[in-house]
Amino acid sequence: MCSFRSKIINDKDNDFGDIMIMALRYALGRRTYVTSEICTFISQNLGHIDERIKNVMIKDIKEYLEKKNKGIIHDDSCDETNFNNLLYILENKVGDNPGKKDA
Repeated sequence: MCSFRSKIINDKDNDFGDIMIMALRYALGRRTYVTSEICTFISQNLGHIDERIKNVMIKDIKEYLEKKNKGIIHDDSCDETNFNNLLYILENKVGDNPGKKDA
Protein backbone atom coordinates (compact mmCIF):
# COMPACT_ATOMS: atom_id res chain seq x y z
CA MET A 1 0.00 0.00 0.00
CA CYS A 2 1.14 3.50 -0.62
CA SER A 3 1.78 6.03 2.09
CA PHE A 4 0.21 9.09 0.45
CA ARG A 5 -1.47 11.51 2.78
CA SER A 6 -3.82 14.29 1.84
CA LYS A 7 -1.86 17.52 1.71
CA ILE A 8 -2.88 21.13 1.51
CA ILE A 9 -3.26 21.88 -2.16
CA ASN A 10 -3.92 25.37 -3.43
CA ASP A 11 -6.00 24.56 -6.50
CA LYS A 12 -7.02 28.00 -7.74
CA ASP A 13 -7.45 26.79 -11.33
CA ASN A 14 -9.23 23.51 -10.45
CA ASP A 15 -6.51 21.57 -12.25
CA PHE A 16 -5.92 19.02 -9.49
CA GLY A 17 -9.12 17.11 -10.23
CA ASP A 18 -8.22 16.94 -13.90
CA ILE A 19 -4.78 15.63 -13.00
CA MET A 20 -6.42 12.90 -10.89
CA ILE A 21 -8.56 11.98 -13.93
CA MET A 22 -5.40 11.70 -16.04
CA ALA A 23 -3.74 9.53 -13.42
CA LEU A 24 -6.81 7.29 -13.19
CA ARG A 25 -6.95 6.89 -16.96
CA TYR A 26 -3.26 6.00 -17.00
CA ALA A 27 -3.82 3.36 -14.32
CA LEU A 28 -6.86 1.69 -15.91
CA GLY A 29 -5.79 -1.58 -17.51
CA ARG A 30 -2.19 -1.45 -16.24
CA ARG A 31 -0.68 -4.49 -14.62
CA THR A 32 1.58 -2.70 -12.16
CA TYR A 33 1.55 -1.29 -8.65
CA VAL A 34 0.26 1.99 -10.07
CA THR A 35 -3.34 0.76 -10.01
CA SER A 36 -3.47 0.46 -6.24
CA GLU A 37 -1.36 3.60 -5.75
CA ILE A 38 -3.72 5.75 -7.81
CA CYS A 39 -6.88 4.29 -6.26
CA THR A 40 -5.48 4.92 -2.78
CA PHE A 41 -4.36 8.44 -3.67
CA ILE A 42 -7.77 9.36 -5.07
CA SER A 43 -9.52 7.83 -2.06
CA GLN A 44 -7.35 9.92 0.27
CA ASN A 45 -8.10 13.13 -1.62
CA LEU A 46 -11.88 12.97 -1.98
CA GLY A 47 -12.19 16.57 -0.85
CA HIS A 48 -10.74 17.70 -4.18
CA ILE A 49 -13.32 15.84 -6.25
CA ASP A 50 -16.34 17.83 -7.40
CA GLU A 51 -19.38 16.44 -9.20
CA ARG A 52 -17.81 16.86 -12.66
CA ILE A 53 -14.63 15.03 -11.68
CA LYS A 54 -16.64 12.33 -9.89
CA ASN A 55 -18.88 11.72 -12.90
CA VAL A 56 -15.92 11.47 -15.30
CA MET A 57 -14.12 9.01 -13.01
CA ILE A 58 -17.24 6.88 -12.57
CA LYS A 59 -17.79 6.79 -16.33
CA ASP A 60 -14.16 5.85 -16.98
CA ILE A 61 -14.15 3.06 -14.38
CA LYS A 62 -17.45 1.64 -15.66
CA GLU A 63 -16.10 1.62 -19.23
CA TYR A 64 -12.97 -0.20 -18.03
CA LEU A 65 -15.03 -2.79 -16.13
CA GLU A 66 -17.30 -3.34 -19.14
CA LYS A 67 -14.28 -3.93 -21.40
CA LYS A 68 -12.76 -6.27 -18.83
CA ASN A 69 -16.02 -8.25 -18.58
CA LYS A 70 -16.10 -8.56 -22.39
CA GLY A 71 -12.52 -9.86 -22.42
CA ILE A 72 -11.12 -6.82 -24.22
CA ILE A 73 -8.84 -5.96 -21.28
CA HIS A 74 -6.75 -8.70 -19.67
CA ASP A 75 -5.28 -7.51 -16.42
CA ASP A 76 -5.02 -8.90 -12.92
CA SER A 77 -8.03 -9.54 -10.69
CA CYS A 78 -6.51 -7.32 -7.98
CA ASP A 79 -6.74 -4.40 -10.43
CA GLU A 80 -10.43 -5.05 -10.95
CA THR A 81 -10.91 -5.20 -7.18
CA ASN A 82 -9.11 -1.87 -6.72
CA PHE A 83 -11.27 -0.16 -9.33
CA ASN A 84 -14.50 -1.70 -8.02
CA ASN A 85 -13.61 -0.40 -4.56
CA LEU A 86 -12.84 3.07 -5.92
CA LEU A 87 -16.09 3.04 -7.89
CA TYR A 88 -18.01 2.25 -4.71
CA ILE A 89 -16.28 5.09 -2.87
CA LEU A 90 -16.97 7.58 -5.66
CA GLU A 91 -20.62 6.57 -5.96
CA ASN A 92 -21.31 6.53 -2.23
CA LYS A 93 -18.97 8.94 -0.48
CA VAL A 94 -18.42 11.89 -2.79
CA GLY A 95 -20.72 14.75 -3.67
CA ASP A 96 -24.03 16.21 -2.69
CA ASN A 97 -26.00 12.96 -2.82
CA PRO A 98 -23.82 10.15 -1.48
CA GLY A 99 -25.34 6.78 -2.19
CA LYS A 100 -27.21 7.94 -5.28
CA LYS A 101 -26.31 5.84 -8.29
CA ASP A 102 -25.42 7.67 -11.50
CA ALA A 103 -27.25 6.60 -14.63
